[in-house]
Amino acid sequence: KSASILAPIIALSVSAALITITVVVIEPVAKQYQYASYGYSVSDGLYYKYQDEGDGISVFDYRSDTDGEYVRVPAELDGNRVVSISSGAFDYTNITGISLPSGITEIPENAFQGCCWLQEVQLPDTLRTIGACAFQNCASLTDVQLPASLEVIESQAFSGCFMLESVSAAEQSNLIIGADAFRDTGLEFASQTLSQ
Repeated sequence: KSASILAPIIALSVSAALITITVVVIEPVAKQYQYASYGYSVSDGLYYKYQDEGDGISVFDYRSDTDGEYVRVPAELDGNRVVSISSGAFDYTNITGISLPSGITEIPENAFQGCCWLQEVQLPDTLRTIGACAFQNCASLTDVQLPASLEVIESQAFSGCFMLESVSAAEQSNLIIGADAFRDTGLEFASQTLSQ
């Protein structure tokens, strides 16, 4: 979701007695896209696309001028309250951390799938559901603190998080964990590792 430009310019001039070749290399241009012209809104130097959900907005795309960002999704964009993120909104990006605002109740399927540099996750105290494959293959994630509000972790939500060794949850008796939610992680048995 990011790129740089390397544009060599070669000029060749020929005369009867002399051939001159001039090579001018333009250094890679910083990734400075005009995201605003493509409908992105900016917050803290990061760019988001969103859609109206009636009671607020849902973030469905994210861009950055640099790699390895810690992303704090804002509570508001353009004066509109952020109430959700969409499936795949941050998938396969190079983010290193994510913090979601209070008010979000669900992390949908594939939202952060394949974010292999993701190391830190701060979940809101309003979260009720972590969708299927939401954090699948986030290979750098080592620990997760689940909020007391959480009710459901769907299938394969954290599968393939090879470095995940600690998942802690506040006291709750109704947490439902889907099939293979913690498959191929550092947790041998998820039900025994959820510390209260």
